Amino acid sequence: MRCPSLTPGLDLTAYRVVQEALTNITKHVATRTAQVRIACTPHYLTLTITNEIAPDRRWPPPAPDADSVGSACVSALSRGGTFSAGRRPQGGFEVACSLPLHSPDDFLALPELLGALTEREREVMALAAHGKSNAEIADELVLSPLTIRSHIQRAMTKLHARDRAQLVVIAYESGLVTPHQR
Repeated sequence: MRCPSLTPGLDLTAYRVVQEALTNITKHVATRTAQVRIACTPHYLTLTITNEIAPDRRWPPPAPDADSVGSACVSALSRGGTFSAGRRPQGGFEVACSLPLHSPDDFLALPELLGALTEREREVMALAAHGKSNAEIADELVLSPLTIRSHIQRAMTKLHARDRAQLVVIAYESGLVTPHQR
């Protein structure tokens, strides 16, 4: 099946999963080759990144630390997907991620939902989506970190987001922010 056009948030999540898996391969494995498989079904985009161990390399290589796959995992799980990473029985390493595909109709209501937010809540949400901490946002907007926390919490409540990661996904899915926008 041919993959449909991806929403900006899904596209960014898929990119980060592949990017982080390939970065780990270059850091932890002597072979500089990997296999990236992308598959689409009517409901899921599936990514599988594997590598082989070099014949002259001692096994097992160091496992990637939690931070090296952390943001990809959080992104995948916040979208309702699955994520796994680990050593393969035959050697090498595998990262597998399955992300739900949604029809564009599923996200038509997101811009309308943003209308429930105040201008300040949208501004804080956009800065959070760009990876800024509450303290960094507070410094930029000349507010207290507690005020920023309140804005984040109110935005999460209004948008029915269960955590900050899901709020970031909504920011991208709704078009409030786009990848590489500053």
